[in-house]
Amino acid sequence: AGSWSAWTTRSMTPNAARSACVQNACTWTTSIPGIDRGNSVEYTTHTVDMAGNWGNSSTYSYSVATPTKVFVIEWHDQATGFQTGYGVSYQVRLYDVTNEIEFAYDTSSNVYYDYQYIGFQNPAANVGTMLRGQGAGYIMGQNPFTTNYRIATDGASTYGVENYAVGMNELFNYNEEFTGSSNGNPYTFYCSYYYSQYRNDCGTTIDLPTDFEFEYFGSTFNGTAGHKIHALRHGSMQFSTSSSNNAAQMMGNWGTIMPSLPSSAAYIRNVDLAPFWGYYASYYCYYNSAEECSIRSKLIPFDGAGLDVTSDITQL
Repeated sequence: AGSWSAWTTRSMTPNAARSACVQNACTWTTSIPGIDRGNSVEYTTHTVDMAGNWGNSSTYSYSVATPTKVFVIEWHDQATGFQTGYGVSYQVRLYDVTNEIEFAYDTSSNVYYDYQYIGFQNPAANVGTMLRGQGAGYIMGQNPFTTNYRIATDGASTYGVENYAVGMNELFNYNEEFTGSSNGNPYTFYCSYYYSQYRNDCGTTIDLPTDFEFEYFGSTFNGTAGHKIHALRHGSMQFSTSSSNNAAQMMGNWGTIMPSLPSSAAYIRNVDLAPFWGYYASYYCYYNSAEECSIRSKLIPFDGAGLDVTSDITQL
């Protein structure tokens, strides 16, 4: 952790033209320095109006904690079109202690149809946001991802989001939680109209690891207590304290127009996290010599300790 030096002044920037903030509410943001893990940070806010009247806040403080473990769920080679060659891969990373969530994306993804949505909501389905609305549609083998997302929640209704550099490293020596089929079936129609009959071909449940604990919007989920994640191959997941191994339905027959988050409507209320959620997010799921459509997981020590070596060791 760093040591105290002096107060640093940072100007705040509105989310609209300053003139537009005279009569309308604006969101003002800035970057606070010194937020390395292990540090404690203090800050105050100061405002002044056109008449020179000042408003000064109290001093606020917080400590930047350090996680010990990261539980990673990876959607791998999900087919976004009608044939192989248009796979997409991405991860949800859950950090203990700090309870951060990251959505991380593989920039080598070749997406055919991008009608997907990115967002999250609380378990009560009344607080949350869309981080990205519906994609551009037909993009025929392009990478649609320009940023990763980091999410923090506090209590039942408070959250914060930041963007960071896009990219991910795929898992090695993982647990394969869900595996596609050689011909990619069932395709999405059966995962929406006939979900109860094809449940095990469209989603899965994942046991949280023993001794891994995570808090989401004030609710605690614990592997030692047998809590689970329900994961849909179409890019959404739900935290669950139930012992059921029947993955919750998170998609209706909505086609390319998905409901917006937050929403307590049927099926969508089961969605907690939606890293890449939509009708074409996994239209087919091929597991063959060309693609390995699957959902994978791995518990990793924080900050790289214990990661697999994927290239030759040239120095000791």
